[in-house]
Amino acid sequence: MHFVVSDPNPIMILPFGVLLGLIALAPLFFLHWWEKHYPKVALALGATTLSYYFFRLHDYHTVMLRQRNTLALSVWWDRCMGCLGEST
Repeated sequence: MHFVVSDPNPIMILPFGVLLGLIALAPLFFLHWWEKHYPKVALALGATTLSYYFFRLHDYHTVMLRQRNTLALSVWWDRCMGCLGEST
């Protein structure tokens, strides 16, 4: 099975940079708004990146592979934290 690897546009680092900046600065400047709207902002920025990979690059394999790896890492992390929490 052969997959074509597409290089994303460097401008697509912006959603991550915006989210990182907001995580750092939003609680300092508009805490109550950020507490209420953080999930919406994170979902919108994530959907922007996901839409770019799906509809612009047509790179479904990369998205699905990364989702699988992210899920596996999340499960591993939860198990590790659970083990640490039980031992204390």
